[in-house]
Amino acid sequence: MIIIDGPPGTGCAVIASITGVDMVMVVTEPSVSGIHDLEQVPGVAGHFNIPAVGCMLLSDVPIQDLQGS
Repeated sequence: MIIIDGPPGTGCAVIASITGVDMVMVVTEPSVSGIHDLEQVPGVAGHFNIPAVGCMLLSDVPIQDLQGS
């Protein structure tokens, strides 16, 4: 397994970084721009028939903010 740390967003640099990969894993923080990218990147990966999964980092979110979500 080879892990590539790619740039944020969905621009040309992201497309270049996912060229030739078997899967895309989006790792992001719970911010407006992070959530936006988490929603957009699977569509970009899907355009190239690459499966995509997402992971959100929540280490700085108090546990009480997650209850009831």
